[in-house]
Amino acid sequence: MTAADSRLLAGLSLLASMLLHALLVLGLPDMRAAVVLPPAALEFSFASLGQRHVSPELENKKPAPPPSVPKEAAVKKPLAKKEPVEEPPTGAEVLQPSPPRPLNPESHAVAAARASRRRALYEQTLAGWIARHKNYPEIARRRGVTGSGLLRVRIARDGRVLEQAIEQSTGSALLDRAAADMLDRAAPLPPVPETLPAGDYEFLLPVEYRLAAAAN
Repeated sequence: MTAADSRLLAGLSLLASMLLHALLVLGLPDMRAAVVLPPAALEFSFASLGQRHVSPELENKKPAPPPSVPKEAAVKKPLAKKEPVEEPPTGAEVLQPSPPRPLNPESHAVAAARASRRRALYEQTLAGWIARHKNYPEIARRRGVTGSGLLRVRIARDGRVLEQAIEQSTGSALLDRAAADMLDRAAPLPPVPETLPAGDYEFLLPVEYRLAAAAN
């Protein structure tokens, strides 16, 4: 029982005692004889009315604090929606560069024919250049020696003679020697035209020795 309950019980007991004495004073003899309660019983009755039965466990037990709510559960923000990231294509999806287109066979043939014509023109130029340096040996002329053959010559881009040989003999040692001397006198030869591809060039050039009387 707490101190407040004790004070309340004492006040009620005092108030009941005063009321009882007042009734006795006012001249109610019957009630004085009929209603006489011992102080202990009166105290017990008022104590029973005013007393609160509280167990020591409940009296000493403090009210439980409200359950704490985790911060994450209390304020739960909606997750931001991630935009899908497009991944680069792999494997067969990767676009491969298209292979180079083959050259048109007709165009290649036209280019080859054009280069062949240019080579033939240059070869004619060489033959005319060398023929202007031809010398018919006098002894072969007096003996009436004639013949025709082929000279093989390899020249550089600038017209220098790199190699020379009698590819086909004229049938006369005098005329073969005269053909070799003719090529030496004609060097350097005309340079290779710029219209032809770079590199060395080899030609077979005809040589011919004939007397004017034999030609008629």
